[in-house]
Parts: sequence; structure tokens; C-alpha cells
Amino acid sequence: MLTIQEAAELLAQPSQVVLLYGEPDVRIAALRIAVSALLAGETVFWVEGANRFDLYTLTEAAKKWGVDPHPLLRRIKIARAFTVHQLDTLVTRSLPRALRERPDAPAVISDPLALCWDDEVPYAEARRVVQRLAVAIRGLASGGFRLVVTCSDPPAHDRDRAGLLDLLRPAATRIIDTADPEVTFGAGPTSPSPPPSRGRTKVGGDEKEKSAAWKPAT
Repeated sequence: MLTIQEAAELLAQPSQVVLLYGEPDVRIAALRIAVSALLAGETVFWVEGANRFDLYTLTEAAKKWGVDPHPLLRRIKIARAFTVHQLDTLVTRSLPRALRERPDAPAVISDPLALCWDDEVPYAEARRVVQRLAVAIRGLASGGFRLVVTCSDPPAHDRDRAGLLDLLRPAATRIIDTADPEVTFGAGPTSPSPPPSRGRTKVGGDEKEKSAAWKPAT
């Protein structure tokens, strides 16, 4: 039985990729892991692929736990993708650049497959993008970074694309099915110790891309 506290502890170490999939708790699980990192004083980079970032749930959870949500929300840096090509750019270019500038920050890649359920995206193209995401995620993990990747179930009419999840599995160091009745998630956050600093490396690049991508949650 894996609690959310144990999942958060996994991200307290470098080179971790936790893949969360299934319903109904996958997004709640990701938010709780993010809050655990925020309570430890960390910044969290959040790539949103389904345009469903739940600001209300995070705010109410923080209040329930007796924490002022506003300082936490300022340290969640969100970048939203509205097409598979924007998602590709965010995960393969913008996120690596951001993490190299803040190497102690964990990242959440939320519902990257949501954009691939769109029937207007050819399956071959969706598969190519997901393969690129998997390579980028593996590369980030090998560089010592910590990531959470969430995948909700596909809509009923897109069940034939469920195999895209299998392309992400090899990139993960831990895979958790949130729909598994033996998996439970604790009611409150943890405060894991921040990982050892690896130093900060400034990376050059397109300043417009950097400034346009990441916005605080508030």
C-alpha cells in the first residue's frame, strides 16, 4: 500500500519520475505531491496538458491544512499547452531550460496525453510526440531532476489510443495506478527535506520563449 506521503518521499531524491495514471484520484495525487514540495520551500514547475489546473482544490486544501495558500501559489510556475506541438516544445525545450536554472525544483507534467485523445490529431503524430516526451523525460531524470507525470483515462471513444500510455512507462522510475483499491492517499501533505543542491546553471536561449511560458498560479 503506497500513501501519498511515501510518493512524496520518492521525489525527495534526485533522478525520480513518478508516473500516476487512472481515475479518479490522479490529479488530486499530483496536487498533493506538489503541495508537499511547496511546503518544503521549493518551486514547482507545472506543465498543464488538459487545461484543468485545479486552483480551487489546491487553495481549499491548503486552507484545510492551516497553510496560507497565496505564498504557495506564487511558487507554482505553470505553462499550458493547447496543442500537441506546444506540449512537445514545453517538455523538450522549455522545461529542461527552466529546471537547469532551478535544479532543486520538481516538475509536474499533467495529462500530456489529453491532447492526444483529439481525433483531429493523427495517431501517428500523437505517437511521435509521446515518444519524444518519453525521451525528454528520461533525459531529465538522468540529469538528476524529479518529475511527476499524470495520465487520466482516455474518453470511451478513444480507447484505441490507450496504448500511448505504454510509451511513457519506460521513462518512469515508479508507476502508480491511482484507481487501484490497494493504493491509498493520505489526507494531508508531508514536508520532505529539500534534496541536496546541485548548483544552478544558467542556460542561454530564447528569452521570449522563457518569459512567455511560465506564469505563477496567482
